[in-house]
Amino acid sequence: MSRLKCVNIQFRPFTGLFLVLSLFFTDPLFASHENNMSEALSAYDGGDYQKAYEIWSHHAKAGNPTAMTTLANMYQNGEGRPASSADAWKWYQRAAERGDVTAQLNLGDMLAAPPRTHGNVERAYFWLGLASKGGNKWASRLQKKLGKTLKLQERALLDKEISEWSPLEKDTPVPD
Repeated sequence: MSRLKCVNIQFRPFTGLFLVLSLFFTDPLFASHENNMSEALSAYDGGDYQKAYEIWSHHAKAGNPTAMTTLANMYQNGEGRPASSADAWKWYQRAAERGDVTAQLNLGDMLAAPPRTHGNVERAYFWLGLASKGGNKWASRLQKKLGKTLKLQERALLDKEISEWSPLEKDTPVPD
């Protein structure tokens, strides 16, 4: 996460797979699996998306939010699996609930930008607010823009929800 705060880039949703992948090497959950993660990254870089998908899928199902976000990106781009916005949504949601800032940003963007999903400005504002709270400046700008479309009372309730929110434990396994 600290890497996201140090990098001053304009992140566009669904194009930050390299950034997400770089987080694997700073995530303590993966410290004992570095060789496995290197293997997945090497497979991905070599175009063996299926192998990379299988490795990251294992970690995502075990509850790693960075792996979940990577799977969501792979589904969004059709890498290792047929492209599926529904599956991308599912994995972004799971990662966002565990506090992954990139997933929160992408989920907020999907909610705010029909026709990819049914537009839901309130939930988009919420997820972008969490990503902003996590240090993502792009999310902060998008949230501010969306906030102008909400009534003051709606915004106040959502801001309260954001301030009181806490993520699931990062290693909470995904139910089948």
